[in-house]
Amino acid sequence: YRIGAGPSGDQEAGAIKELVGHHPAVRSTRNPLPTRGGVSAEDPDRARILGPFSLRALDRAASAEDLVALAVSRPNIDRAAVAPGTPRGEVALVISGEEDMRVDPADQADLLAFLTARVPPGVSVRLLPTRPVPVRLSATLHLTPGADPVAVQEACERRLGLREDDDGELTGLLAPSNTDLGQELALSQVYDALKDVPDLVWVHITRLDRRVGNPPTGFLRERIRCAADERLCWTHDDTPARVRLGFQEARDA
Repeated sequence: YRIGAGPSGDQEAGAIKELVGHHPAVRSTRNPLPTRGGVSAEDPDRARILGPFSLRALDRAASAEDLVALAVSRPNIDRAAVAPGTPRGEVALVISGEEDMRVDPADQADLLAFLTARVPPGVSVRLLPTRPVPVRLSATLHLTPGADPVAVQEACERRLGLREDDDGELTGLLAPSNTDLGQELALSQVYDALKDVPDLVWVHITRLDRRVGNPPTGFLRERIRCAADERLCWTHDDTPARVRLGFQEARDA
């Protein structure tokens, strides 16, 4: 009940009736109110990332790196970065959520109070949202004659981070776990992601650009750049997916 049970350890009112140990001064026990607050164990991959952060910051924000380390240690904060160009005595922190990059207002308030209590006196903290940057991609997949085009396309989508793998995880190129604030995307990275897909002979990319921002339009770009408060994705919220994969059989010249 107390350790290791997670959310299932929460009990309804009156459910706790037995003592773990005996004490001569205690005859009985009960819980008049429901117990709350049980949480699941931390994901091992996330624990490996946050462990060094917690040791580095030691619960105090004496530097920009400390502030980022403390921020990502909080629930539902996936990425954080200090924004440049803030006035003296103020720190602007860009934060990104785990799913669609948004951070719930309650989590923002919790994070702001947590960080404010740990920065030096006279320093204020301001939280900024992440600006998602949907990427548009058009490509023609040239397949081995007789190959199943649906299977090849699905394999390519997994490599790009558009489709979950067999374990139900997004692990490809622009999967949330593989992107960061301010991270750029090179055309060569897309080609590398699609390398060695079974029955895929070669790929012809005809479009790679960012849907919003500067520049707002374009066609085939060698590199997509991002500002410190931007984060790349294939699609976000109700934005229609901007990835088009066509296919045809490869033919000898």
